[in-house]
Amino acid sequence: GETMACQLMRTTLVGSMAGLGQREAAVPIALQAYEGVRDLIGDDHVYVARLAGNAATLLRGVGEPMRALALYDEAQAIEERLLEPHDVTAAQTRSLRGSLLVELGRADEGEAELLAAVETYDVLLEQRQDPSLVVARAFSRSYLAPVLRARGAYDESDALLRASIDEKVTVVGGSLHPVLELEYKELAANAAARGDQRRLVARELDVADLFGAVRGPGSTAFGNAVARARRALDRAVAEGASDPELEALMARLEAAEAERR
Repeated sequence: GETMACQLMRTTLVGSMAGLGQREAAVPIALQAYEGVRDLIGDDHVYVARLAGNAATLLRGVGEPMRALALYDEAQAIEERLLEPHDVTAAQTRSLRGSLLVELGRADEGEAELLAAVETYDVLLEQRQDPSLVVARAFSRSYLAPVLRARGAYDESDALLRASIDEKVTVVGGSLHPVLELEYKELAANAAARGDQRRLVARELDVADLFGAVRGPGSTAFGNAVARARRALDRAVAEGASDPELEALMARLEAAEAERR
């Protein structure tokens, strides 16, 4: 049979491949590592839960949410048996599982998981002010944005996302950082759901600014955000909107389009 050293080599390889963006190729190796370690030491080890969670995140990233959810379930079951109630590892799994449940349309279940994760981070932050916990809590809160949006609570969703941005900025030191991608995209989704084209232009330009700073104006992500902003602006103009605020957005968009060329 295969040794633990072999499984650890697989785990290292998975991390390297994921870092290079080779997620699809990494999935079968991640699953082999998880199953191999579980077969060797059983499932009463937090390390097995971690490998299950890692494989789940990869599966989610390649468009296999149901397989991912099954593995998050396995990870969570192990952690609930072995860890204290307010453990950071368990909170991370709850947050990822909760956000996936929201994505799958199981909003009430997802919300419960995310709120439990936030509660754990609150408890941990009372014990120690760790910047990584601040960012993790902000992510968990931001994952709740689609739940609020689905209820039509756009202002509440926006306020939650703005608060998460503010928290993350205190840690990363600037508003144009990859860790803020989720919040900027969710703010744009809120604007689209409202049908507010003017607000949507501004939010998509915020997304473009982020991608321009992080990936460069030649990146596909930057170009897509600029294109979405242009479509929203064209719709706003077609609806008869015209005022200084819209003209300022138009100038901002034209500058972004010039960078894209």
